[in-house]
Amino acid sequence: MLEDKNFRNTWIWIIVLIISLIIIYFIWQFLFSSVAEVSEEFPK
Repeated sequence: MLEDKNFRNTWIWIIVLIISLIIIYFIWQFLFSSVAEVSEEFPK
């Protein structure tokens, strides 16, 4: 029973890690696209 609960917690951590990586990836893409648009609107 203890091993089963530990195994389930491991899967929960893996899923949380994957979801957080996906969220960070989308935020990264959004920031880069925003920076690209701003630099195009205001050329130096």
